[in-house]
Order: sequence, then C-alpha cells, then structure tokens
Amino acid sequence: MEHIFITGGAGFLGWKLVKILLNETDSKLYLLVRQNSHKTVNERIADLIDKSYKGKKRRDAHRRIEIVKGDITEKNLGMKKAQMKELSETIDTIYHSAALCDFNVPMPVIGKINIDGTKNVLDFAAPKKYELVLAVEVIEHIKDDAKAIKNISSLLKPKGFFLLTVPINEQYRTDFDDRSGHIRRYSEEDLINKLKKAGFNIIRIKYFNFPLLWLWYFNIYLPYSNKKSRNERKKLPFYVHFLRIFNKIFLVDLLFNSKKATNVMVLAQKN
Repeated sequence: MEHIFITGGAGFLGWKLVKILLNETDSKLYLLVRQNSHKTVNERIADLIDKSYKGKKRRDAHRRIEIVKGDITEKNLGMKKAQMKELSETIDTIYHSAALCDFNVPMPVIGKINIDGTKNVLDFAAPKKYELVLAVEVIEHIKDDAKAIKNISSLLKPKGFFLLTVPINEQYRTDFDDRSGHIRRYSEEDLINKLKKAGFNIIRIKYFNFPLLWLWYFNIYLPYSNKKSRNERKKLPFYVHFLRIFNKIFLVDLLFNSKKATNVMVLAQKN
C-alpha cells in the first residue's frame, strides 16, 4: 500500500483510521474532504493534524496527507475528470469510510450518502483490479445485491478475495432495521448462492454477535434505540461509561459460531 485513497477521513472513525495508517505505514494518503460552511477543506485537516501530533510527527503528517476536495454524493466524487483519472491511476488502495450513521435522518438523505455515495466510490475504483474488497454491513442496503456482488467480482484480480459482513436471520427484523436502511437480513443459503453465482468460492463462514452481544442488542441497545427514535429527550444511558469494559467482555463471543447470531462474516475467493 503506497498510495491510499480515503473517504470520510475527516470524520470521527475516519480520522482514527488515518492516524493508524500514518503511524503504521509509510504510505501517501489522499483524503477526499467535503467543503462545509465553517472551514475550508485544508483548514479542517490542518486542525485535525495539529490537534493529533506535535513536532516531527506533525510535519510528517502534513507532508504525507494530500487533500482532495470533493463529495461522494456527486458524479466523479465532485472532482474534475482529469483529476479523477490521475488519482484512479495513482492509488492502489481505497478505504471508503464516509457514511451517515444518524438513523433519525430521513431515508432519502441516508440513501444519497450511504448507497449512492458507495456506488460513486465503486465507479471511481472500477478502472483498476484489486486483491481484496471488504464490504462491512454494505450489501444489505442495496436493492439489487446480486448485481452489486457481481460488480465487486469485476473489481478483483483472479483469485482475489471478498470479505463481507451482513445481518442475518429475518426473524430478528425490527423497526431498527428499517431505520438503518436494511432491505433484508440474509439467510446463509441466499447469501452463499448469490456469491457462488457471481463466481466466488466460499473459504470461511463465521457467525458473530452471539451470545453476549445478542443479549445486549435485544435487551439493552434496541429498547434504548426505539425510545430515541421517538424523539424522547433522554440523556445517554449510564452504561455508555462502561463500554470499554463491555467491549472486552464481548470478545468472548469469538469463541462461538452459532447460527443464532445477528451477523455473519464470509470470506470468498474469486474463481
């Protein structure tokens, strides 16, 4: 990874990703940043760098980050064709982390960013072939998911890998799925059939979020989420202060591989 293109890099999780890449690689980072009404794209990234680093590390971050003004919701990601062509020929790795996670926002707004934006990033990636494509909680939002899987296959080199996670078990569907834009929760048979029809061999299947996260999701997270969706004014629940501890406890779930889980991870390889 020498030239990495990142969307959502100015966001909370996106900037954490940027810092990991700055600390653990020598790569040049190209950050697609949307202009807002308060600061220029250069000011936004400069502020993040200056708050995160000092001295030599700060200078190194400024040197290695190239800011690309654009917008994932626009054609060509809001770039001129010449700039987009030059970038697509230069980059060898893409992290698409731009997303809207406020599920109280109207679905058309969420769809424009999370679905149309993803399509625009895939169009940007299309001229090249890649060794690995990751889709974390993505294809359940896409109406024609079979076509999306075929398009992902077209992005891969022969014997390339596709790692994806999706929600499973339609009987678990709640209003939260609708608010999240989940068109479906998968069955194993449906997902595997679509992958095989797109020319993939299944390497490994891992079910996750069971049993501890399953209990958390249905008994704590969903009830709070449902109350919040009705616009009740509530303070954050007391347990958010203990999430760092809970997250370590939830690692116990990795010992299990039950079909009762809420999600599944599949590693597939292109024929």
